[in-house]
Amino acid sequence: MNLVKSQYELLDENEHSEIDRQISRMTFTKNFRSPSAEEWFVFLPDFQDPLTGGAAGKAIIHYDLELVNRLVGYAATLFSMHAGENSYDAKYN
Repeated sequence: MNLVKSQYELLDENEHSEIDRQISRMTFTKNFRSPSAEEWFVFLPDFQDPLTGGAAGKAIIHYDLELVNRLVGYAATLFSMHAGENSYDAKYN
């Protein structure tokens, strides 16, 4: 018997419906920033950047960074996520 439940399983039916609605309408765009980096924008129906009204979040992925390899020991990828003007500025409408 598994007594551990996921956070999703602890939510009520209304919260399940809202999460499912957001996920079903979520979209992404991908841009190449350089030969070793790409930028993903995440669009959610009811979330937006409060300053620009744009994407709720942005993820930047850098591949094959020689400096990172030396600092953390053979890491091949650096991932950073941002929302709004600051990293924690996304706004729910």
